Amino acid sequence: MPRYMKTPYSIETRRAANNGSKNGATADAVVSAAEVDLSEVMEAIRSLERKIDGGGVSIGGNSAPPAPSTANDAVAVQDKKIEEIRTEIADIAGRIQATKVEIAALRHPLSNDDKFEAASAELSEIVRQTEGATEGIMSNAEKIEEVVADLMSVTTDEYANSRLGDIADFITAIYESCNFQDLTGQRITKVIKVLNYIEERVDAMMETWDIREFQTMPLPEDITRKDEDLTLSGPMQEGEAISQEEIDAMFD
Repeated sequence: MPRYMKTPYSIETRRAANNGSKNGATADAVVSAAEVDLSEVMEAIRSLERKIDGGGVSIGGNSAPPAPSTANDAVAVQDKKIEEIRTEIADIAGRIQATKVEIAALRHPLSNDDKFEAASAELSEIVRQTEGATEGIMSNAEKIEEVVADLMSVTTDEYANSRLGDIADFITAIYESCNFQDLTGQRITKVIKVLNYIEERVDAMMETWDIREFQTMPLPEDITRKDEDLTLSGPMQEGEAISQEEIDAMFD
């Protein structure tokens, strides 16, 4: 036991021996009481040391703030996150619905007007008609070239031969210009392939979302082009147009 703890003990012992027990207490009883009080004091000191080391007691009168209710705070944070997720889900649901409406406008299951198919058919028809026109131009240019060659073979006039030579040069320029058909045909074919790819993706999305959902949506309005109060449907596709024989039969 430390020295500073012996002094009170010795004083109490001598006081009890000289004056007798207070209220009938003997010296031994006083010693026993002192030992009990001392053990309680030491235990209290050790407990205080543990609190100081653990941060439970603040020295200098600055008491530590009470710990927040972590359970309530966690619940509040969780509720806020759940509400944010609900808002995001609602926004996503709205965007999906808007996408479905746009897809239905492009390709409604109950509509006879397939815009993808119509666009591909129109582009294919452009390729076919430009190809036919180019072949006609080149065929006629070849015939003109043959006529020029025949004239140059029989004429002896220098001026006439010179002008016929100019015509031959113009025919060559026509051949070179007809190369546009190959380039435009290739580019239009690429566009048709892209349209077919988009069409496949749209069909896949409709199958993923259940095609029955699109059947319940309103049919898209027909889009027509008007010019001077005349509704124009454009040139007819091959096989769709009325033949000249059918027109003549109407007047018979």
